[in-house]
Amino acid sequence: MENLRSDCSRLLAVLFVVSQSLFIHTQAFSWVPPSSRCETSPEANTWTGPVPDMPILPLQYSMKVEANILQKNKSVEVEEHYDSVNQRASVSITRNGTTVVSIFNFNTSQRYDIYSNGSCETRPSSSDYLGLVRRGQQNKPVMAPVNDVFRFGKGFNMTYVGKENVRGINVNHWTSCQNWTQFGAAFQLDYYFSDPDYTTATGASQIPIRAVLNGTAINRMSGPNQTMHTFQHSYEFISFRAGPPLNDEVFQIPAGIVCTGRSDNKPLPPIPDQLEISMEVTVPVENQLTWEEYLFYDYNHKLVETITTMVIPEESEDMDKLRSGQMKADNDNLIALSISVVRDYSNGLVYVTEQTNKTCLVKKMSSSTSDLTMAHGQSLLAIANSDRKFMYQGQATVRRLLVDIWAMEQGGVSTELYFLPKVGSHPFQQLVGMFIKNRTAADTVDLPKIFDEVFQSESKLRQELDISNPQQNQRITGDQMSWGLQLEKVLDQHLSKKLLNIFHYSPLHLSTNNFQISHCYQDQEINEVMLIIMADYYKDVLLNFVGFSNSLRNAIAQRAGVSLLHISNLMPSPYKLDATDATKVTFSLLGAARVQGTAQKSITQSKQDLLKAISNGITFHVQYHAHSKDFMVHKSMYVIDYKSSANANSTLVNGSQADGEKSTRKSDSSSVKYSPSTVAGIAIGTLCLGVVIGLGAIFLLHRWKHPGELLFQYKNTTC
Repeated sequence: MENLRSDCSRLLAVLFVVSQSLFIHTQAFSWVPPSSRCETSPEANTWTGPVPDMPILPLQYSMKVEANILQKNKSVEVEEHYDSVNQRASVSITRNGTTVVSIFNFNTSQRYDIYSNGSCETRPSSSDYLGLVRRGQQNKPVMAPVNDVFRFGKGFNMTYVGKENVRGINVNHWTSCQNWTQFGAAFQLDYYFSDPDYTTATGASQIPIRAVLNGTAINRMSGPNQTMHTFQHSYEFISFRAGPPLNDEVFQIPAGIVCTGRSDNKPLPPIPDQLEISMEVTVPVENQLTWEEYLFYDYNHKLVETITTMVIPEESEDMDKLRSGQMKADNDNLIALSISVVRDYSNGLVYVTEQTNKTCLVKKMSSSTSDLTMAHGQSLLAIANSDRKFMYQGQATVRRLLVDIWAMEQGGVSTELYFLPKVGSHPFQQLVGMFIKNRTAADTVDLPKIFDEVFQSESKLRQELDISNPQQNQRITGDQMSWGLQLEKVLDQHLSKKLLNIFHYSPLHLSTNNFQISHCYQDQEINEVMLIIMADYYKDVLLNFVGFSNSLRNAIAQRAGVSLLHISNLMPSPYKLDATDATKVTFSLLGAARVQGTAQKSITQSKQDLLKAISNGITFHVQYHAHSKDFMVHKSMYVIDYKSSANANSTLVNGSQADGEKSTRKSDSSSVKYSPSTVAGIAIGTLCLGVVIGLGAIFLLHRWKHPGELLFQYKNTTC
């Protein structure tokens, strides 16, 4: 019996402790509205103890608030970032599953409202519904001080009420009676700040824990006979951090969002006539391979070359393993793939080369070339047949680089360009990246479905790639240039995001091996040429090897009236001419490619034009670091088709030239002339060709009947 009494006593003691604990927690976490002070006497105050110092609000803060609109029985989540030091603010408001983000830039007096559907509107910063704006000098909207934002401080007649406990946190309670004339509201505002002795998560002292509004306001929809309503709001500060935001991106327009109507618009940076770009192409939402892309762009010679490098599985089942993460890194079934695509707009031809085996395919750009022209760099970045222009979107951080952003949107697809800010007097800003977002596409990509949509059968694909077949598929239109751009357009319809990281951007060609296509020509359409330049190889050529080689190649092509492509494999080397240091230059002169339905110069006509140019004099200009210099091709020291000569060097005597191939073929008609209108199809497809060629190559390799064969089953002599 004594044991029973002892057990009962212990049980009652435990129940008493639990009940007291529950009572204390209930008091701590239950919400009791503050007593009304404004309706009776605002001066009424029952606190008789010492009054603590009023909390000082920071000039920069980030906070998350749960706003409970009690009279409407609903809650709203708010994330706010305030930075008066840099005159900017960002507010994200979520109501019933829908989020609207407003970014204030008081330096440009603009506000950007970003909606859940990805659209964005630009408004003047004076359009304020958050209490972040006040009127400054000459009634100009300026950023409101932090005390005005909170409506807290000595200027608001705050009264100390006493110490309380909110959500288990010891707080100091402050109250005030206020009028918000722009909303016709009169209310009591109660603030609860953490006690100075309470340790907060961020270490800051006296941060806001809760704010309560009780009052009346005019019904905005009540018309001329204004009616009033009462309201009661409770704001729970879930987190509050003083200081600058941890991530500056909260003040930046998210990637893929285009805000129209900006007043700070400025023109897109100029694109040079010549470009070299190396980039990495990725699909952020897919477990896809990464493509490396290199672009050569030469507007003056109407040439564009893209080189794509990637590693892919050899078999289709290996592709599935790779995407699911089951393939080992050292698997022997992975193969390297490198593809070059050269577009010659002067002759309307496309050269596709599988780099490893140098197999080549040559085809016409389009069945109709009457409107085919080369776009300048400015329109290289424009969407086909679009009258919309890239609009400036401010600055952001990309790859930890501060960049200027230009963006454009059409048909649910937005394209962003990232340029480094202009430095000094350099005429060109460096392009460091592109981002493409398609709001109409799903986040997952069904590659088989995409290929079925573009290439509906293997025979149909072969027909499209058949250079001897003049019949063109109806889906390959004039502004698409080649089958690859059709795949690019379909991919952009299915890919929700695509990111291009540009690691190298040069307004000049830094290489001499670009636009090399001699392997695509038959032997009878190639002549090897040797020239002598009165230039010291060690002092003049090596001092600027790339500049010297490219300037000479440009001059030969221009004076001979041939495409730059037809001057291939140019290579300078040292040469002694009567004890004088000179330079010997060899190159391949190309004739006509084996493509039906095109007007091209034959090798015979090209040789005649070259001889005439040498006789008239071929001069070129080379720019060095501190000076420039002019050079000239020797008018009598040269060999045409030196490989057919018994000893090429022995023929280099004054007034002699060896022409080993006496072709009797007449010249074909002159090269086609094209209209000066802007091309539509090069557009984004040229810069983004890594995705096109890479995925197209995967499809070809996996669909080919014999996996071990070359990508294009055309021999060198048939191109």
